Amino acid sequence: MNKHRIGALFAALALTLTFAGTVLATDAAWEGNGYPSASCTADTTGNMLWIWTGDSPTSLTINGHEYTGWEQQGKGAYHLTIDIDPGTNYPPVEGATTFVTYSGSAGTLTLSGCNESTTTTTTTSQETT
Repeated sequence: MNKHRIGALFAALALTLTFAGTVLATDAAWEGNGYPSASCTADTTGNMLWIWTGDSPTSLTINGHEYTGWEQQGKGAYHLTIDIDPGTNYPPVEGATTFVTYSGSAGTLTLSGCNESTTTTTTTSQETT
């Protein structure tokens, strides 16, 4: 085997190993799923719950602002709850400025609702007699 063939073989092997360990990220634009709704209107405050039905989301970009912290829930969907910041991330704008970045299979990005997570506070009192 001559030097050129050996060099080409090593180059092909290095290229294969480089791409084998790389997971390609893809963006999926939000198509307005879930907005507006009974719980998410133009003047809503609080938080919003986003759901992604595809594989491995790494971030959610809303109106150009990036958020992370996706959590996998039942049946393979991922959930991300974000505080509403009027004029910054709310209301979300459909298309190129609001999208999920993921790897693997595609899915659907939906604004499931606003203020869906609630906090329960329990107060106990003690009486002295």
